[in-house]
Amino acid sequence: MIQMVALDKIHASTYNPRKSDPKRLDMLELSLRKLGFVSPIVVDQGGEIISGHQRSYVASRMGVKRVPILIIPRMTLDERKSLNIVFNRATNDLKRSDTCETVKNYISKFDVEEMAKSLPDLKPDTEEFYPCMHTKVGDSYELLKKNASKINQYATNMYGSLNRKKIELPTVVDEDDNVVNGIGRVSFYAERKIRPIPICRITNAQAQFANLMLNYLTMDFDIQNRYADTLRHNSFMRSRNTRAGGLGCGFYKGVWPRLHCEDTMILEGKKKEEWVNRFGSSIIDFGAGKLNNTRILRESGIQCSAFEPYFIATGEEISKSESLKIDRKFLAEIADGRKFSAIFISSVFNSVPFMADRMAIATICSALSSPETICVCWTQGVNVGNNAAISSNVQSKTAAGQIAFNIDYEPNVVLGDFSKLPKVQKYHTNREIFDIFNPVYGEIYRLDTIDGFVYMECRGTRLDVNNAEYMERLRKAIEFEFDLPYPDGTRAGLVEEAKAAFGKRLGVEIQ
Repeated sequence: MIQMVALDKIHASTYNPRKSDPKRLDMLELSLRKLGFVSPIVVDQGGEIISGHQRSYVASRMGVKRVPILIIPRMTLDERKSLNIVFNRATNDLKRSDTCETVKNYISKFDVEEMAKSLPDLKPDTEEFYPCMHTKVGDSYELLKKNASKINQYATNMYGSLNRKKIELPTVVDEDDNVVNGIGRVSFYAERKIRPIPICRITNAQAQFANLMLNYLTMDFDIQNRYADTLRHNSFMRSRNTRAGGLGCGFYKGVWPRLHCEDTMILEGKKKEEWVNRFGSSIIDFGAGKLNNTRILRESGIQCSAFEPYFIATGEEISKSESLKIDRKFLAEIADGRKFSAIFISSVFNSVPFMADRMAIATICSALSSPETICVCWTQGVNVGNNAAISSNVQSKTAAGQIAFNIDYEPNVVLGDFSKLPKVQKYHTNREIFDIFNPVYGEIYRLDTIDGFVYMECRGTRLDVNNAEYMERLRKAIEFEFDLPYPDGTRAGLVEEAKAAFGKRLGVEIQ
């Protein structure tokens, strides 16, 4: 239920990923002056804002004393952060392909101030300033028939992610029942045969202006800074992606491109001989997930060392203790000086959120390589998965149900699972993979696209303990990779152990 409270009873969250922009804040103030609050500010039970940061700020500078709020059920910090991202997407009638940049470009085509001149100012703290406090009852069936051309399956599923949290927002309609904002809400309820829904009615004169303000006036994401650690520790392999059996594609597609994973449940006989002839018998599985590949290789009689900072024992919860156990064993194995014939980075870069992080991984692998060691990288290319669906603006229920969207801090980065555990999916070009490994390997001798995935093999590590630039790069990579964040706010804390292990292996002291 929407209720009125004093503005000073609510406060901003520290994690909101939107960046304030002075010009768009001025536009938002104009929106409030002409439309008032057509939708409430959403807060938790302690008054922390989940949705409506900019409206709250602008209302304060306008001298507004009271605001309408909707209080959500009690949630954990991670749940509130995830919900914040959902709100940043689900309250606009956007398409899958819309990004901050495309939306900003669209609204820039209009003279917003000229559009607003014909609309009277609403006086703050008066009844007319709070239309969402006077919602009516609409019929979802009739509204959907009237607005059939606007149906957007993506928006429908986006709103569904809010509704699952018991959050109900009014749909904004004009005097003729044209939906101005909230077509996803209308179709969501109509699909579920829920006919009476809350509507907030505005005038026909306000409708065009409101469409721009409610659907296209949005701030840029700063998710790469505000959510950096969240995106890092949420990079773990999801249970739904765990294979029934067999090696991951990155471990065998370079040898047998037409084979399926179930054909590699164990390597034996001629198949093992072919694989070992190509990659050798002393392997690193870097970013080993649930250690499925590690186990298969070990059961096949191949020595395999595993590194996995985010090990999931059951469900979707990282076991820090098990992760540290795996990684300490890995450090002990690299410290003993053993040579590795191949290092696999298979399906890891898909979910590593930042280019600098991927380059740190490449640097660490180069430090574990001898001149003959093959380094293999397998990752999603730009024409597969959500990236391809978003680029083509697919409207199917299956595609839209994934409620992923592009974010702009890097090309071909998609944010998904954000109703619970926000996770980046990065789709690479061959050139990007080349640029990651070229600084630390001398020969990238294979760079292919296989089934839409990028497959790379390189060798000839540029490791040089007498090269100050390389050693500085390695030091920073170790300090990053062995002190990764965890959901409980702690970090791995393995930096000194890692420096000692790498130092012993390389015969140098790493400060």
